[in-house]
Amino acid sequence: MSNDDARQLTPDEEELIGRFISVLPEPERNVLRDQLEHASVVRGDSPIQVSLTVGSAARSADLSDGPLPVAAQAWDGGDYLGEVMLFVSDGRMSLLEFAWVTDERPSAFPPLDSIRFGAV
Repeated sequence: MSNDDARQLTPDEEELIGRFISVLPEPERNVLRDQLEHASVVRGDSPIQVSLTVGSAARSADLSDGPLPVAAQAWDGGDYLGEVMLFVSDGRMSLLEFAWVTDERPSAFPPLDSIRFGAV
């Protein structure tokens, strides 16, 4: 999928990313909120991994490349399912991914109410 074929974030994807952002301190929180308004999916062939692009109008965050310093662990009752991660590259959101630990590959991101968010 090229940038010309980018699609809008689904409401669930947008809410999930918003929860990550809400855990961050200022000023990164405000910068990534602005990026979220300009974000779209450029590749989402997997239901548990989507590559993101952020429009050039959004500012870059002062964050190291890699996953955000946010723990987002998914649980089903007492069973740990895995972790959702939001990556940044060059100060811009770049990838949303669910790293599962279950025997079967999940067909979707875990429901928001099953994810426990916290600062790392």
